[in-house]
Amino acid sequence: MAAETLGPSFAPGFPEDATLGQQFAQLIEAALTGNQAVVRQLGATFARAYRGPDRNEISGRISSLVRQRTTSLDSVRSVERLPLDNKSRVPLLEEQPWPTMPLLLDSDQEVVLQRFVSEAANAERLCQAGLGSRFNLLLSGPPGTGKTFIAGHVAAQLRLPFYTVRLDTVVSSLLGDTAKNIRSLFEFAMHGPGFLFIDEIDAIAKRRDDQRELGEIKRVVNTLIQGLDLLDPRTVIVAATNHAHLLDLAIFRRFPYHLDVPLPNLDLRIALWRLYLFEDQDRSAVNLLGRISEGLSCSDIRELAIASRRTALLESRDIALPNLAEAVLASQTGKLRLPQPGDIDRDKKSELNVRLREIGHSTYEEIGEFLGISKQAAMKSIKRRERRGEGRS
Repeated sequence: MAAETLGPSFAPGFPEDATLGQQFAQLIEAALTGNQAVVRQLGATFARAYRGPDRNEISGRISSLVRQRTTSLDSVRSVERLPLDNKSRVPLLEEQPWPTMPLLLDSDQEVVLQRFVSEAANAERLCQAGLGSRFNLLLSGPPGTGKTFIAGHVAAQLRLPFYTVRLDTVVSSLLGDTAKNIRSLFEFAMHGPGFLFIDEIDAIAKRRDDQRELGEIKRVVNTLIQGLDLLDPRTVIVAATNHAHLLDLAIFRRFPYHLDVPLPNLDLRIALWRLYLFEDQDRSAVNLLGRISEGLSCSDIRELAIASRRTALLESRDIALPNLAEAVLASQTGKLRLPQPGDIDRDKKSELNVRLREIGHSTYEEIGEFLGISKQAAMKSIKRRERRGEGRS
């Protein structure tokens, strides 16, 4: 399945056939009115579309700016309205900016997410027709697969503030306080923006039949279920977990929309490498990187790609693909080996040559182009290793 791009490449609600002049006018309007979400979206769109000779520098500067946290008077005032922990007086929620990078999904995932966003966006109309539902989405999958990123895109598409629950504050060591905090969250959701993201929901939604759990967690789960049941059907809840098998069965019933977010498949890995190494990166190179990065998460691929670009910038050179491939092959999901600066020596390049042939299922021509050597040199190196019994049989 091919990886698909999902997410507002233009500001939410802004027509995609808008002229450059219309985009520029809205950018000025958003900046003058303090609409930071629109400024971020249009800035990210420009960074991806710019094709000038200084593209790398301009895109990097804009990408850095749109990722920065900014504070306005409105955001300062909104903190006063956030629910607080009774003892520490720390907010139970945190507003995060909408994502600016495009969301890459496979076709099956895109169908599920687009249906959820479409129905949640038309909640009022569906409720009036007696077809309302719980607009609750459960994201499950290994760490680093982009669950928080997906939740941010859902908030952006619905044009709702991206409020995330701070479980470190919600969960209290004091008996009964965790349940009180959960009630406060749902009261806020009912009268506030209508969107909450609960990451690691398994921390407060574990199975109640687990004999190893104390009675307190059962009370917490009951409170969570009651809160979900009392929500206005137009309120959107997105939750994420790395351990879906730990969730109470009643929680599953409160989340009619479920999206599995596994480690990326080959098509998605190739799309991620192309995205984070710039779209004009050699096609055969990103295809090879996609093949050898099986088992790595979306987050892993992003970190390795960005690390390579940082090194290239500091060394004033192109991305060192051999160094990147060596780091990819030495990495495991969650345990990365970042690309080393400088040039890898001849012996390492020879070993890498063989591994790209074996693991990447690459042709001699692809390997030679990737390593910066001739097709004949790649072939001779592998044949030499094979004769010594060190290559493939």
